[in-house]
Amino acid sequence: MKIFDTQEYIKNTLCDPWLGTEFGGYKSLDPKQKGNLGEAWLSNYMERTFNSIVKDADCGVNGPYDRIIDKYNTEIKFGLSHSDNKKQIVKSDVFSINHVSVGKCWDRLIFCGINLIDGIPTPNRISWCTKEDFVRCLKLKGKDRLFNPQQGGNKGGNDDYICAGKKPMKWINSEYSKDISEW
Repeated sequence: MKIFDTQEYIKNTLCDPWLGTEFGGYKSLDPKQKGNLGEAWLSNYMERTFNSIVKDADCGVNGPYDRIIDKYNTEIKFGLSHSDNKKQIVKSDVFSINHVSVGKCWDRLIFCGINLIDGIPTPNRISWCTKEDFVRCLKLKGKDRLFNPQQGGNKGGNDDYICAGKKPMKWINSEYSKDISEW
């Protein structure tokens, strides 16, 4: 029988290939802190890249959307590509888009996934969709399905959806999303 090594487990779990970059320590943030960082990062990106007018949501901190960008109620999803703690590397193009709810009053959803390429954090294609495109995407079935019910799903009384692993890249390259340059 193999003996469980607590310290080895902790060491592997705490692996942070992002150390030394602007995202060093991101892995240790709680989900709310990660969300706040992503919202601020993407708001700054939209302002400086597209001269967008970005305002705080007028629905409170935990409202049904994160920002008003160019007059659109915007839900923001952001994440670093997943890491392989055992190999102590960052996987390429492996992301999670969590807690997207149809019932909330957002107009547009933006997703930005960050890869680590040659030690440099690099935004993957930043994509967005309208709520109508998101609802159309939810109708996909079987192996084509990109978003799945999350935390109990429809049977659990919520309408949160998740897209994880390689599926976010499939969504980014699908007819259901647009490149941020088309904002």
